[in-house]
Amino acid sequence: MILPAVVHVEALSAGGVHEEQEEWSRQAERNVITAIEEQLKAKSGLQIEYLSPDLLPQETKANLAETQALFDAVNISILLHTGLWPF
Repeated sequence: MILPAVVHVEALSAGGVHEEQEEWSRQAERNVITAIEEQLKAKSGLQIEYLSPDLLPQETKANLAETQALFDAVNISILLHTGLWPF
């Protein structure tokens, strides 16, 4: 199972302000899912189905939100400790 993609795309203004571009972020999420699906389709014996988080039971949605929050915290920690963040 692959967790739903969460992608944030930001524009950097001339004044150095980061502003998330919601439409770009949604398109980037779709692009990531499409790329993963294409790679997995090349493998034999795999069946791919997309499960929308909106269709999950409330308890599972809460668990998914907690898992994504944990992933974000670990990801930021890795970026900080490797010197890759702030951008």
